[in-house]
Amino acid sequence: MKSLKISFFILLAVSMLISLPVSASETSNHLLNNSEIQRLKSFGFTEEELLTYTHADYNAFNQAVGDDVYGEVVNETTTYYKVTKQETIPVDENEAVAGANQANLNKTLGLGDFRIQALPSDSTDSGWLKMTLSVSKVLDSSGNWHGVYKLKNSWKWLSFPTFKLHDVVGITFNPNLTYIQDSEFAQYRYRDGSVGHTWASKTYNKAPHKSASAGIAFEIDMQLYGADGGSTDQHEGYMMINVKRNSSSATSTNAYGHYAHIAINASYSVSITTGSISVSGVAKKYYANDTAVSWSI
Repeated sequence: MKSLKISFFILLAVSMLISLPVSASETSNHLLNNSEIQRLKSFGFTEEELLTYTHADYNAFNQAVGDDVYGEVVNETTTYYKVTKQETIPVDENEAVAGANQANLNKTLGLGDFRIQALPSDSTDSGWLKMTLSVSKVLDSSGNWHGVYKLKNSWKWLSFPTFKLHDVVGITFNPNLTYIQDSEFAQYRYRDGSVGHTWASKTYNKAPHKSASAGIAFEIDMQLYGADGGSTDQHEGYMMINVKRNSSSATSTNAYGHYAHIAINASYSVSITTGSISVSGVAKKYYANDTAVSWSI
């Protein structure tokens, strides 16, 4: 009887775990119509992102980019990371998914409280992270392209991030590109357990860190608690900027996606150079800045 009870609780925990991650195999998003979904895909949004994208999210996106522009994906790349107490390590998709499933199961079983802002003593992992960098041509309502590219850096915690402070997400680019002023936009989305696991989001229209010749970065306020003080999960988001070629002789270019996971509550500064975003003033931070994309211009 005792072993039967243990098996029951393990099965219950696994069933709870399976309900946590949002996967592309779930029912399609019924909040947006097909044209809205296809438009978002044209700017590099993935099936996984769109499964839970709400009308409020779409309206915020529309307000930021304009409802008369469309995209055409040129290239994209996805990188997975294991975030430990010492470093952030690029890993393959299988390892990341397996590691995230185990971390989420540990959390479900109560093996370490992943909502606190310090690593559990019996854990070496802060979490598992996915980042996708894409580049799209920006088209007008007639389908014409006027030389503007939209860069999009998406990130998603596949497991519960231990530290929920102010992380830094950014994009840098080749010097033969120029950032188009005031084109930046970011959304941070999470699931609020205190209000029935509904999705909540924050939007950012101004990036606090900019370099017109190198890139920009946002500070994302990770939510430790929901609206009524409950837990949060499914932390994800994206940022976008527009760029254009500034050298008529250039035939190719590249851009880089960056994510800095901050592990201590302290003030810091951010410096931006091509291919790098550096956080100073805080002792514990972990970089995931190996996502890059190249394309012909």
